[in-house]
Amino acid sequence: MDFSWHEAQAARQAAADDHDTAAQEAYRMLQANRMRIGLSRLSIGFHLAHLKDSGAWKGRTGSQSFHRFMIEEGLEPKAAVQYMAVARAYLIEHNIDPKRIALASMRLLSACIPRLSAENAQEIVDLLGSLPAAEARHAIEERFPLASEAAEPQAGRPALSRSANKILGELDGMSFDERRDLYRILHIRAHEPARHVPPPLEVVSAQPEGGATSVVPSAPRTPDHLRLVA
Repeated sequence: MDFSWHEAQAARQAAADDHDTAAQEAYRMLQANRMRIGLSRLSIGFHLAHLKDSGAWKGRTGSQSFHRFMIEEGLEPKAAVQYMAVARAYLIEHNIDPKRIALASMRLLSACIPRLSAENAQEIVDLLGSLPAAEARHAIEERFPLASEAAEPQAGRPALSRSANKILGELDGMSFDERRDLYRILHIRAHEPARHVPPPLEVVSAQPEGGATSVVPSAPRTPDHLRLVA
């Protein structure tokens, strides 16, 4: 009886060990694949930046623009432009080892580009690699504020909101066509005339002879299509 109990315990322990081993292997493979995908995106951005800067993309697919070239190569232009911006900022301008940032999301890396400098690049990369994404972004924004965030508001002009600064920080990840559409929409909204609301009608009430004349505001007129018919 005791022998059977020990066998059952050993079998359960072996199954638990196998489950833990399988889970650890799955997590290891997940991290390895994330690293591979991250390095591939950085590599694509690096080589695209080289092709664009050198003009070597011309004549390869018959495309008349670099935007069209990316489409012909099967790349999604918005993502490809983001890959280029990240590769240019981290790998080319600041010589960061791509393995140090491969596990960070492209969106997070792109959002941090405006805060990168020769003085703080290494510290920003350390934060990206040691903290979860949300905490890393918060720490970087708090430690390295943009000039527009730290500056005092100009006379007669309010300081930009956090949302506005966020949009400005993400412009580097947008294509030319997307920026043009954004500017066009913002220009239209900024110049839309305010809707004119007519003042309430006033009724002049005549007083008995010798009395003063008073002006009585009338109730707003109900539009004809909203009136109730008895």
